[in-house]
Amino acid sequence: MVGALRADNRDTAGQEEYSSMQDQWFRSGQGFVLVYSMVNRKSFRDIKPLYEKILRIKFAKSVPIVLVRWPSLRQSNSTLPIAWLPR
Repeated sequence: MVGALRADNRDTAGQEEYSSMQDQWFRSGQGFVLVYSMVNRKSFRDIKPLYEKILRIKFAKSVPIVLVRWPSLRQSNSTLPIAWLPR
């Protein structure tokens, strides 16, 4: 075994009552998976402020993040850009 991974899933999409807990989750997280909907442009626009909030709370210039579009291109005829994330 090369390494171990422990993941906690915090699916809070559309649940504003959890926004006050985000800071705590972001502080303790070491990496993040951000998911947006291919068929909902607003969900894509919501990713960048969330990404910036993670950086601000972690006092970091970069943090391990995986950006996932859902459903995948194979399941949708719609497309949204993913060019804004730094490399």
